[in-house]
Amino acid sequence: MTKVTKPKIEFDLAKVESLAANGLTQEQIALALGISESTLYNNKRENEEFAAAIKSGKAKGIAVVTNKLMESIKKGNMTGMIFFLKTQAGWKETVVNEHAGALGVVSMTAEDLTDDQLAGVIARK
Repeated sequence: MTKVTKPKIEFDLAKVESLAANGLTQEQIALALGISESTLYNNKRENEEFAAAIKSGKAKGIAVVTNKLMESIKKGNMTGMIFFLKTQAGWKETVVNEHAGALGVVSMTAEDLTDDQLAGVIARK
């Protein structure tokens, strides 16, 4: 008995790279190529050029968006600046609640509160 194997599918690697560059997920790339997601993963595993096309496309897409973001930041885009600092420089927003009582003013961040205390703060707003 002879083993029946599926024919190898040839892909247009430029198209694969372009799909990845446009930010499509791997599921979406598979759909656009007319293959199952498992076939896409198998091809990535078995075909270095296919896997490289997806990686390269993703990197090129990120580079385009990053360049546009940096252009807008250089022109004074405050929202872009904040986004960049949060994602690249570790900046974060914290909620600080100050309570005045017998001990004076006590400051705490949202991380210091229990879930019930935090729910109470949210409910008051």
